[in-house]
Amino acid sequence: MVICHTENPFEAEGLWLKGALHAHTTESDGHLTPTELATLYRDRGWDFLFLTDHNKVTTLDEPVEGLLVLPGIEQDVGNDEPNKNWHLVGLCADDSVSIEGKFASATTMVEHQRPKVPFCMLAHPYWSQLSGKDVSRFDDIDAVEVWNTGCELGEGRGYAEYQWDWALASGSRLHGVAVDDCHSRIDDSGGGWVMVKAAACSSDAIIDALKRGMFYSTCGPEIHGIRLTEDALEVETSPCREIGFVADRQAGTRVLPEEGPELTSARYPLRGKEGYVRVQCTDALSRKAWSNPFYLQWPPEPEDETSGNEE
Repeated sequence: MVICHTENPFEAEGLWLKGALHAHTTESDGHLTPTELATLYRDRGWDFLFLTDHNKVTTLDEPVEGLLVLPGIEQDVGNDEPNKNWHLVGLCADDSVSIEGKFASATTMVEHQRPKVPFCMLAHPYWSQLSGKDVSRFDDIDAVEVWNTGCELGEGRGYAEYQWDWALASGSRLHGVAVDDCHSRIDDSGGGWVMVKAAACSSDAIIDALKRGMFYSTCGPEIHGIRLTEDALEVETSPCREIGFVADRQAGTRVLPEEGPELTSARYPLRGKEGYVRVQCTDALSRKAWSNPFYLQWPPEPEDETSGNEE
């Protein structure tokens, strides 16, 4: 019998909350004030927003009714490694995490930020020219940005599925998040978000859900349900042109519609060797949604009783 070491947000009690985890304002290099940006996300239907200005913690002077606005920070490294540009986003940060200037190395950045914030995520690996090995370098980071709206619209380097899967196959246990990283120079807000199953719309409940992986990420499609049985992983979605089950150890599959242009459900028969499986959906506009990995443990293969007994 397969053992799953992952909680399933689709089987948990709580509220589905729509949230933005990475956004910039005029307090660093964004083009909207904190209040203007918060109002924009509120009016578009978001439930919570993290303000993650560069190297400083931004807060609102006055609350924006209908939106929970939370503090964060994005910190980065100087040129310690050629052609690499490490950025780390910390959620629910306070002023104790701020420093003057950039860190000397990725190691010093992580060692500084990790104890001071409850949730750390590696920003835009593709844009930063980080490899899968780079992404798997730090065991105590919580998540990696698998989609970054600003990097995709600006430079065509918004996806980081390869780096995420490389790290997962190497033993890292990283959540995948979709973000905007908006700066509002272009219309880069509202293109990537997380749907979090939380006990309440509060800072503590949202951070708890994020750390436990009780969410999925998307830039368009909806995941309506995921069910893990003893022999299969099943998913229900909004209309998609394909549904992928991505796994390690040469497992996984891609499901296409049998009739018509789209499908809304798929089933993946487990092969008995997957270390993890995650769902990845693509709609007719090429927008994607990602579940977090389901980490699986399989019982050892029974010994062959005839082995060694042949004459």
